[in-house]
Amino acid sequence: MLSDRRSLRTLHLPTVRSRFEDVAATALKERASYKDFLADPLEAECLQREERKKTRLVREAGFPRPKRLEDFEFDKNPNFTPEQVNTLSDPAWVIGDSGTGKSHLLIGIGTAIAEAEMRVRYTTTANLVNELAEAADETSAPSPATGARSGSRPAPAPGSARRS
Repeated sequence: MLSDRRSLRTLHLPTVRSRFEDVAATALKERASYKDFLADPLEAECLQREERKKTRLVREAGFPRPKRLEDFEFDKNPNFTPEQVNTLSDPAWVIGDSGTGKSHLLIGIGTAIAEAEMRVRYTTTANLVNELAEAADETSAPSPATGARSGSRPAPAPGSARRS
């Protein structure tokens, strides 16, 4: 039989494992029902998992620096109102002069999306162009094994007609 701590490790319940002794002692002292004894640490585990997921998604997005929508200084950026930012549905507003807070807002919105447990990825236009150029080069580069370009058809044998 596994020990309590080992069982919790096997089940990947780190929050429950870290709080188990305190929760068990409190439940015993308060004569908690089995349901209450289980509900509290499981709820804490779920909340902790949500927080870890949000943190991971924000990290995976690749933002160059931390920015949050609630930190945006609307009074210093009259081009944006809280109403606009909270109801963004058309990305056309992302056009404007340097230093007007566009990157701050994009990173903050991306962070909020990641914290809502959705995937997001941040990149600059220059990085996107480089990635697209590299992908195009990989697609059109000759295959090392055959010398043929990927996606191309083999040349017809001499004297034969190619069918489409």
